[in-house]
Amino acid sequence: MGIHQHLINITDLCFELLLSPETLQNYLQQGAHLFTPAMLESWHRANKNWRFKEAHDRNLFFSDSMSKLVLIDAGLNPSAALKMKQIAEQLELPWEIKTISLDRLRWQLLQQLSIWRLAQLSEKNKRLSDYAMINDLMSNLVTFLDEKKVIHESLDMFHMFCATPRIYYLSLDERGNEQLYVTETVHERKVMIQELKILTADYQLQSDGFYIRIKREQQILGILCVKEVAFPKYVSHYLNLARNIAPVIALAINNARIHQKQIAAEQKIRGLNIELNKQLDSVNNLNQELETFTYSVSHDLRGPLRSLDGFSHILLRDFKDILDTRGQGFLKRIRANAQRMGQLIDDLLRLSRLTRAELIIESVNLSEIAIELSQDLQQEEPERQVAFNIDNDLIADGDASLIRAVLENLIGNSWKYTSKCQQADIHIGHYINNDQMVFFIKDNGAGFDMDYADKLFAPFQRLHGATDYPGTGIGLATVQRIIQRHRGKIWAESRVNEGACFFFTLGYASSAQ
Repeated sequence: MGIHQHLINITDLCFELLLSPETLQNYLQQGAHLFTPAMLESWHRANKNWRFKEAHDRNLFFSDSMSKLVLIDAGLNPSAALKMKQIAEQLELPWEIKTISLDRLRWQLLQQLSIWRLAQLSEKNKRLSDYAMINDLMSNLVTFLDEKKVIHESLDMFHMFCATPRIYYLSLDERGNEQLYVTETVHERKVMIQELKILTADYQLQSDGFYIRIKREQQILGILCVKEVAFPKYVSHYLNLARNIAPVIALAINNARIHQKQIAAEQKIRGLNIELNKQLDSVNNLNQELETFTYSVSHDLRGPLRSLDGFSHILLRDFKDILDTRGQGFLKRIRANAQRMGQLIDDLLRLSRLTRAELIIESVNLSEIAIELSQDLQQEEPERQVAFNIDNDLIADGDASLIRAVLENLIGNSWKYTSKCQQADIHIGHYINNDQMVFFIKDNGAGFDMDYADKLFAPFQRLHGATDYPGTGIGLATVQRIIQRHRGKIWAESRVNEGACFFFTLGYASSAQ
């Protein structure tokens, strides 16, 4: 019966503060039993050991005239209603929730606080009622996502329970920033800040109050100081109360700071995205201007080049008898360079279009493309002895037309640079590295000096003479940009006269077979 008597005392003390006298009297006349969420938590724990359905056990805690259960709730604890329902079902009693607002709760506490303090309650009962109300008031503190709100709510709480206007809170952060919060006007704020900063203990009683440091994982978040309490004989009780509350305040402040950091990071990301979009728009505009310029220049250049090639051809055809061998040689060189210039323009335009076209990602069979390209090359030069070794089922995700352009250039290079081999070997294959498919095209051709490998993928850079191996120097630059657009990498290994091997990956999900 001792536990039951304690709960009755808590009820008598708490509900005079939570409800108006009329409402409380009405519930008592109905034979209702009242709970706060904090008290309900105690009853719920007791439920695990007490079997209320048995008549004898039930009569120990509830009278026969008990009509219903009532939960007085400010909406701070979402699980309170569920626990009330579970207990009510065991007791086979109806139940209801009496909702009160936080503002009304604070107003009633302030209105009745002085009377309650002066009632000269026993220290034991006062402590029990203090903790019951503190639990209810603080149950939503950790849900606040604003540090200032957490601090102001905490100051209000201590203002009510310590009955003093002189409460100070010094907020500290990891950057050394500090801010003083007070419940009264303070003229010498700097003096108060210095006074709080030099305190070294985690908590300490003072003549008419106390202070306590608010800590979270050894980091000091702030210092709470209470002065001139109205009832000095309870000052040790207030300090014990603060020591129990401090971890909750620290958790609430830490949560609020994390939230503010997240907001700041999100705002920074939004700002960066806005700036990135502006830059992207600028790049798109420049690309559009470049495309227009490229098309205009190429169109304007093609006319003179066609004229050079055409008139040189007429001279060689119609005036061949007049021109000597040297003159004919000059005209042939003019025609060859005009045609080379035209090829360069076509390659540049192709590079521009390939690297700007919208990607259409799909599953692509590189083996089928490689077989088709190898057959085309062998039909063009059937006299050559070239053995193609193409792995089966080389599957990747990417843009089919662009991947075909990659293979055209790389296999075409191997075909070109093995042209002086009596028996050429070209292998198109793959291997797995760290769960990623790596494709390669390997040959036994001319190879190159690795000291100049950094020039491989630069436009117009050639590691062999144009007379030995024709080309414009655009192919590998095109390949690199396509691979980059597919979030992949390309590199090469070679030795002079010992062949070359080009490796590449595709950043879109490659199917490792």
